[in-house]
Order: sequence, then C-alpha cells, then structure tokens
Amino acid sequence: MPKSAEQYEKIRDAMKEKIMKESLSYFAVKGLSRTKISDLSKHIGIGQGTMYSYFSSKEELFKAITQGIISENEKGLEGLYHAPISSKEKIISLSNSILNRIYNEAGIAESFALNIQVLIEYGKNNDFTMDYAKTPNAVLATIIEEGQKDGNIIEGDSNMLADFYWSAVHSISLNKVYGNMKEIKPEPQQLIRILIKD
Repeated sequence: MPKSAEQYEKIRDAMKEKIMKESLSYFAVKGLSRTKISDLSKHIGIGQGTMYSYFSSKEELFKAITQGIISENEKGLEGLYHAPISSKEKIISLSNSILNRIYNEAGIAESFALNIQVLIEYGKNNDFTMDYAKTPNAVLATIIEEGQKDGNIIEGDSNMLADFYWSAVHSISLNKVYGNMKEIKPEPQQLIRILIKD
C-alpha cells in the first residue's frame, strides 16, 4: 500500500532529524574540515546517496545543525531571563539545568564541544561562534549585573564573569565528549560558586 504524503513527510523528517543528531556528535569530535560525507554516512549507517538527498554538502548540514543550536540557546536563555525569580535563583536554576542536560541529554555536551571545534578551525570571529555566544553571554551578563546590585553575585566585570562561567561549562562538556566524565564530573554547587557569593 503506498504511503500518504503525510506519512512520507514524517519519514523524511525523522531521517533528517537522525542525520542532524548523529552528525552533531561526529562534528563535535572531528570538526568540519576533517569530516567527509562518506565518514558521516558510515557513522550514521546510511548510504551517501541518502545523505545527499537531505543535504547537498557537509557545509549545508553543518549550517542546519549550528542554526538549530543557536535557536535553542536563544529560546532557553530568554525564558530564564524573564522568569519571575531573583538573579541568584536564575543562576542556581541555570547551573542545575545545564549540568543535568550535559550529563543526561544527548547532543548538549556535543553542542558546546562543537563550538570549540569551530573556534579551533576558524578563530573567534567566525559567524557561528559570534552568533552562538551572543545571547548566552548577554543574558548571563545582565543577570550578573542585577545580582551584583542585590549583593548576591560576586563583584567584577559582568561580561568577563559570564565568559568565565561559560568557559567552565565548555570544559565540562569537553570532558564528557572526550570520555573523561568518570574522572571529572562537577556538581551544580561548584558551577554556582563561580558567580554567587558564599
């Protein structure tokens, strides 16, 4: 029995999602320049022809993955910023959430690791890294400034503190992606301590 157009679209959407998810983990380790479509096809377990029926090049696939990451970052952090809780509670919530997601949710640690791969390959002024960091840094810096006024957050330049916090998150993610999580698995309290006064 032939599939309906709706069934066909669901199958295509599921395959596209699988390709993007599996490719994210590969790009996070290998980077873009050291990856070939043939490598990705083998990693995912599909033919190259199938890959090309969804994405015309590894660059197009990479762009789709990175745009998804940026969009997800913006939604989550804007929601946190507007939450009706104190700046201290926002940082506690962010730290608990981000570590839980890094440890337990596929693709989160890989997203952070991918940013490091892009930085290594293209330097800090590439479009992805600038777009990737813009909202997280700005939102966290604003929360830090609010917390400093309340006396709950440590003193210092808010942008530098935000960057330091996200650097720690990237480091934790790299440890997971490269298999060192048994040795280094910080608790949320250790991440929270970077910004919140004792």
